[in-house]
Amino acid sequence: MLNKQTLLTGIVALVTGLVIGWMTNPSESMNHEHSTTQEHQTWTCSMHPQIQQPESGDCPLCGMDLIPMTQEESDNQRVSVQMSSTAIQLANVQTTMVQKQVPEKSLRVSGMVKVAENQKHALTAHISGRIERLMVGFEGETIQKGQILAWVYSPELLTAQKELLEAWRNRGQSPRLYQSVRAKMLNWKMTDKQIDQILKQGTPQEEIPIYADVTGTILRKNVLVGDHVHSGEVLVEAVDLSSIWVEFDVYESDLSWVHLDDEVEFHSKSRPNQTLSGSISFIAPMIDPKTRTATVRVEVPNPEGLFKPAEFVIGRIHTTGTDALLVPKSSVLWTGKRSIVYVKDQQGSFVMRPVQLGSSLDNDFIVLDGLREGEEVVTYGAFSVDSTAQLQGRPSMMNMPEETVSTEVIDASLNSVEFSDAAKHALHPLYTVYLELKTALVNDDFETAHQKAISLRSVSESIPRDVFTDSSHSIWLNYANTLESHIRVASDATSLNEIRMAFKPLSETMIALSNVVGSVGIPLYIQYCPMADNNQGADWLSSESEIRNPYFGASMLGCGELKSDVQ
Repeated sequence: MLNKQTLLTGIVALVTGLVIGWMTNPSESMNHEHSTTQEHQTWTCSMHPQIQQPESGDCPLCGMDLIPMTQEESDNQRVSVQMSSTAIQLANVQTTMVQKQVPEKSLRVSGMVKVAENQKHALTAHISGRIERLMVGFEGETIQKGQILAWVYSPELLTAQKELLEAWRNRGQSPRLYQSVRAKMLNWKMTDKQIDQILKQGTPQEEIPIYADVTGTILRKNVLVGDHVHSGEVLVEAVDLSSIWVEFDVYESDLSWVHLDDEVEFHSKSRPNQTLSGSISFIAPMIDPKTRTATVRVEVPNPEGLFKPAEFVIGRIHTTGTDALLVPKSSVLWTGKRSIVYVKDQQGSFVMRPVQLGSSLDNDFIVLDGLREGEEVVTYGAFSVDSTAQLQGRPSMMNMPEETVSTEVIDASLNSVEFSDAAKHALHPLYTVYLELKTALVNDDFETAHQKAISLRSVSESIPRDVFTDSSHSIWLNYANTLESHIRVASDATSLNEIRMAFKPLSETMIALSNVVGSVGIPLYIQYCPMADNNQGADWLSSESEIRNPYFGASMLGCGELKSDVQ
């Protein structure tokens, strides 16, 4: 009995041990696997994906249980930025779909009213003689077609009149002779009415009138009373100002956008609220080597002589290109030599994407590479997204990897930065127009100075980015933003004094840029006036060593000193 009970107890103990052992070993194995996996596991919140922890637990924001991230999600999180709906709303982050569109560009240009060459007329004498009476008084006078310009005494015409009267009396016997003499007088631009008047009087006229055969304004008067003129000699030059030419200067970097028949709207400084428009009828085949511009011409009606020849005008050329991928300017962030945008992925995260940009439009950039049609980019709030990326330790415009963007620090005083010949060539017009602005200030010429300030703004905006490389591009962007603010103040000025106030910081920026870029093919001298800016002193750049002060003009033209030249 005892042996049987002992045996039974042993069997139960053995079975119990086997069960415990079976349960214990797999558990240890699973725990080991789980421990190994957990070492590399990242836990996140389904409602707040920006929360990432190395172990499970509760979300510190909403208290929900954290869930494990997949390897794919974990890899994506390393380069993407997660923001909650509340954070997106507070940061006013907005997105738009990238699409192919017809790019539209509006070029701000300056120009001048010109006399239309095809409306100029030379009013000539058709027979030799002496000016007895002159019926036009001065240049600028308006004449009408059929108006008498002058009375001429011509011995040759006097003889022809006698021949005419004789032939008229014998016309029955010699009709051909009469027709021949009459035709000769018609070739001298006499009218049938004049010839019939001679025949009616029966005596020759000693003075014959010369009539204007066009309506217009006298540009030049070439004769005086008593002058002897020969056949074909120009008495007066006149122009019909009912239509005019307006010629605009377009920089070579913008010429690819300008086409025949593009619409141009323009107004003058004296009548800013009166706008005319016309289509481009001519684009010059050559570029001016000094200004790097080409002339485009618009021919428009000029009702009531609204616009005057040599008058400055400001215009906008409205043009279009071929289909291209466009991205709003507000989407682009600049990181040295690169530009980036933030793309919204299918999970609702934002991923930084370097892009290659083409031409700058009014509100958009043309995208050459880096985006596909249909992708969603951040339009507003890109800086907020980038700030979030920095806080989450993601790549951002401030800490992008070296293979993605240059890490060189922009230092305006670094002379080691190399600017290519192409970059210096692109900057040449900037210095040219700046020097023209300086000259206008020297001459106390507000209209020209204001026009050059407007042109300087257009030149700065049109300098192509692709001519700069590496750190030179970063430096140019840095200066371009500073220049733009100073140029805007000058171009919006309403007096010469306001332009001079803006000219000082503008000149300081140009000098700093020159110290980095070096020579751009123009001799440059840095000059200084200690009395400018209320005795605070001010510098400027000049293409000549002689002091011609832009801050005082004629009142203190020679005030200043030569500091150095730009090497």
